[in-house]
Amino acid sequence: MTIDQNDIEFINTKFKEIDGWCGDDAAYLTLWLMKFQLELGNDSPVLEIGVYKGKYLSVLYHQARRTAQSVVGIDTFQWSSREDLISIFRRLFGSVERLSLVSEDSSILKPSQVIEMLGGKQASFISVDGDHSPQGVQSDLMLSKALLSDGGIVAVDDFLNPKAIGVSEGFYRFCFETAGHSLRPFVYCANKLFCADRAYYDMYTRAIWTFVEKEPDLPMVKEFNRQLQLGRAYVEQELLGARVLIF
Repeated sequence: MTIDQNDIEFINTKFKEIDGWCGDDAAYLTLWLMKFQLELGNDSPVLEIGVYKGKYLSVLYHQARRTAQSVVGIDTFQWSSREDLISIFRRLFGSVERLSLVSEDSSILKPSQVIEMLGGKQASFISVDGDHSPQGVQSDLMLSKALLSDGGIVAVDDFLNPKAIGVSEGFYRFCFETAGHSLRPFVYCANKLFCADRAYYDMYTRAIWTFVEKEPDLPMVKEFNRQLQLGRAYVEQELLGARVLIF
């Protein structure tokens, strides 16, 4: 398992052409985690709640299309055009096979409706990047909890972003008010907090350390190792009882 030349070329070219707010570091880490999920045999569909102009969705689609995984993007499309996004993806990727863009408000969707959109399956990877209000984030995380497959990952965008402070409140509301939830954060990278079921927490933490070991030439890994030399606390801190690695 590796970040290959195809991945690097994608991030340096097609990824740059799409408007939006997603850093290279988050893109590389996401690709690594999706590849790791495949090693576990988890090739279920991928879901993004809140597509905007498709920058992060392009990362999910880049990896998923190589393994024939379906990708569903849900958005109200009030800030972007669904038709324009489809046109951009068709130009960049050559087709939009197994990509479905759904114009809906996620807050009113039932899990059964989204499962149907996902072809009757739960999702292996869910990006939560929709309504940034506390209520909206909490609602999307509740939905994600019901949709996540065994060993799945939820990526919460704009966590700790001072220009989107409602996201952090929404995440904390979900954690404190949801009975029986078992999501634990394991890594934070470029405004994204990645979480998995507590049963998979140790495994995904090891996967991140393997990423550091196997990809030493990536700028983000070089910086991580530089920070690590200053002390463990620079790259790992506690959040809600979990040790979270930080890029």
